[in-house]
Amino acid sequence: MNRVLKAGWLGAVILAIAVAGCGGGGEASTDAGETPSPARQTFKAKYRFLFHASIVCKKGLEQADVAMHRAANEPVPKQPSSQPDWESSKLPLTVVLPAFRRIADQLDALEPDKEDAYDYNSFVSRLREELKEAEAHPEAPISSRPLAGAGKQAYVWGLHACLF
Repeated sequence: MNRVLKAGWLGAVILAIAVAGCGGGGEASTDAGETPSPARQTFKAKYRFLFHASIVCKKGLEQADVAMHRAANEPVPKQPSSQPDWESSKLPLTVVLPAFRRIADQLDALEPDKEDAYDYNSFVSRLREELKEAEAHPEAPISSRPLAGAGKQAYVWGLHACLF
């Protein structure tokens, strides 16, 4: 599953680069100040936004992985995983809740384009709701995956790094 997600993410990045690199056909433009089309500007803005939100999730989930290793008295890997093994963890949620709170706060601070604001705000709201429920039961095991619904919603929206 991990390889499939990485391959999918890599494919999306390659596709985005290919689309962004495509020019305007065979005619050469003599106007150096030519503005990109609105569709291309929207695509670039969403790609830039997804890039920043993905970094927030990736770094936050790496912090959660470090916390899980420390709480289990295991050596912390040099490169923590941004996709920790939630299912096999018997540790309580209290171990990862601080990392989840930081992720939610940082994602909440990002400003999406108005076209994407509804979907993104819906995802952040769901994340906040699920986080509140998780905080009500901090001794539940991490394997219960209390933020899985928000993670699925983020994935469907295109934010593949936020797999809680």
